[in-house]
Amino acid sequence: MTDMRENRTFTNIGNSFGFVCRIIEKQCGIQQLGALEKYEFAELLKILNGTEKFLASKFFCQLPANVGSFRVLRQLQELRILTATQYIFSKEDSDQLQVDLIIFLESEYDLLANVFFSAAFDADSAMKLTLILTTALGNLYSGLVSNPKICSLAYVEFLCKTLPDKALNVCTNMHLSTLLDLHRSENVDEAFASFSAWINEGVDELTFVKHLCDKVIFS
Repeated sequence: MTDMRENRTFTNIGNSFGFVCRIIEKQCGIQQLGALEKYEFAELLKILNGTEKFLASKFFCQLPANVGSFRVLRQLQELRILTATQYIFSKEDSDQLQVDLIIFLESEYDLLANVFFSAAFDADSAMKLTLILTTALGNLYSGLVSNPKICSLAYVEFLCKTLPDKALNVCTNMHLSTLLDLHRSENVDEAFASFSAWINEGVDELTFVKHLCDKVIFS
């Protein structure tokens, strides 16, 4: 019976599947795409059946990170082939996990929003995702202590506009918890000095602290 199911699964894989996988890998090496090229890539992905989409997602997760990897992941997420959350779980035991999440925080806001959304609404994975996300936030903020300009923190405004109320509350609580941990650290004076210097230099993105507090108090 098992052999019959396996045979049926593999018969669902078309002759073009290998070609699609090669295109996915090639796309990961391209940082930017024009509108036409992006459309053509999406149309190619749409020809995959359910089994092929599953296998394509597994194939993508095994590829090394490249300049276009997250652009490809955004398209896979848009087509419901692979979400950012599923991708993050595939890297759970890899050193690449926190590197990827820092990139999400710096520039890949759509992918980041998906992970926060899952942390709020996926009961089975909420605790694990909370740990993963708060670790990433801690790493980012620790980096800001030594170099306040490594991240504009523009992702905060995006999340506030994008996430539903429940997910935003979860997101806010994670941020506040991480900030409290930072302020309790031994280098708190250095942290505040760096943040103060950042504001004085005209970079007022640190208002995200007040913004997050307002969300907690008035939500």
